[in-house]
Amino acid sequence: MSRFLLFFLVFITAYAEDNMTISVFDAQTKKPIESFRVVVDNLSVQTVCQKVVVEKNHKLDILAIGYEKMSIAPEQDTKLYLKPFVVKGLYLSNYGVSYQPFIQNALNIAKTGQINSFVIDIKNENGMMTYEIDNPTVHKLGANKINTVRNIQKLLTLLKENHIYSIARIAVFKDALLSQKNPTLGIKTKTGTAYLDKQNVLWSDPFKKEVRDYNIAIGVEAAKIGFDEVQFDYVRFPDAVNYVTSKPSTPESRVEVINSFLDNARQQINKHGAFVSADIFGYVLWNTGDMRIGQKLESILTHVDYLSPMLYPSGFTFGIPGYKNPTQNSYEIINLSLKEAQRKVPNLNPMQIRPWLQAFKDYGFDRRHYKGQEVYKQIKATQDFGKMGYMFWNPRNRYDVDLFEYKPKMHPKADVTVAQSTI
Repeated sequence: MSRFLLFFLVFITAYAEDNMTISVFDAQTKKPIESFRVVVDNLSVQTVCQKVVVEKNHKLDILAIGYEKMSIAPEQDTKLYLKPFVVKGLYLSNYGVSYQPFIQNALNIAKTGQINSFVIDIKNENGMMTYEIDNPTVHKLGANKINTVRNIQKLLTLLKENHIYSIARIAVFKDALLSQKNPTLGIKTKTGTAYLDKQNVLWSDPFKKEVRDYNIAIGVEAAKIGFDEVQFDYVRFPDAVNYVTSKPSTPESRVEVINSFLDNARQQINKHGAFVSADIFGYVLWNTGDMRIGQKLESILTHVDYLSPMLYPSGFTFGIPGYKNPTQNSYEIINLSLKEAQRKVPNLNPMQIRPWLQAFKDYGFDRRHYKGQEVYKQIKATQDFGKMGYMFWNPRNRYDVDLFEYKPKMHPKADVTVAQSTI
C-alpha cells in the first residue's frame, strides 16, 4: 500500500470519527426539507441545502422556515424530523401585555386553538423598552424608565406553559427617544431641524451604523432571553420626501442599507436560536420600485426568515386593480396581493410570507368592525393562497372573544369568497 493511500485512509477515518452528517425531513410528510440553517454553539450560522456535515459534540440549532426549531447535540449521522408550525398571532403592545385583563383575554382566545402566537412590543415607536434591558445605550437614553413588564422571564414562562410562540417586536428607525437624545443620529429637514412625521414622531437615520447596531443589539438580547422570533417593524425610511439623511437617499442606497441591516440582524439573532422577520407595506407587493422607503420585495425576502406585509384592507387607500373599495373586498385585497407577490417572485415559498391582518375598526371607508365574517374572509384569503401563517393587529389590544366565531353559510348562492371552507 502506498504512503499516500495509507495517509488518505487514515485521514478519511479520522474525518468520519470527528464529523456527522445531518439531513432534515418534514415530520408529517417524511419528505426532505430542501433548505435550512444550522447554528453551531451560538457562534456560526450556515445555510444548507438538503444536508450538512458538521463536527460532533457541538450544540446545534436547526432553523427551517415553516417548522419548529430543533436543538440537538447528536453523536452520529442523524436524520432529523422537524414539526411543521404555522403562526396564528395576536399583537400585544407594551401596555397590553402587562395589563392582566388584556393578556388573559388573549390567552383565552389561544385556548380555542385559533391563536398560537403573541407579537409583543419590546421597543416601541417612542423608543421605550417594555422590560429592563442591560445595554449601555439603553441606559444612556433612559429607555428603561417605563418598563411595563417587571419580570420578562416570568412572562415568557407563562407563554411557554400555554404553548404560545413568542415574537419580540422592535420598532426600528421610527424612534423618538434615540433621535431626541442624540440629534446627530436623527433624520433632518432640509433646513436642518429635526424631522417629524405626520404623527409628530422623530426618526433615526438608517444610514447611521450606530442606529443599526443599537437595534440589532436589542434583538440579540431578546433572542438570548428566550423569544422564539424577533420582528423588525418600521424597518424603512419615512414615507415622505421632505427630509435629509447623512448619505444621499436614492432607491439603490435605501434598499441596500435596509437589506444590509436585516442580513446582519439575521446572522446575529439566528445564532441564538431565534428566527428573524420584518414588516413591510402592503403596497410593496404591488410596486416595482422601493416606494421611496427602501423596501423591495424581491430582495428583502432573501435577508429574513419571514416577511410580514401589512395587508389591512383599510390601509389600501387607493385599492388595487379592479377593487377600489378595499373594505368591501377584503378577500380580494389580501388574496390578490399575495398572488401579485407570487407573480413577482415565481419561486416564492408561501410559508415565508406571514401577513398582518386587520382586527381593528375601519377608519377610512365605511367604519365597519373587523371581527366575525370580516376576520374569516381575511383568513380564507391567506389559506386559499397557500400554507402560511398570519397575525392580527389591533393597536388597542381589544380582541373580542367572538373574533373567530363566524361560520360560513353552506348555500349555493353564498358569497363565493367565503363559502366551502371553515377556519
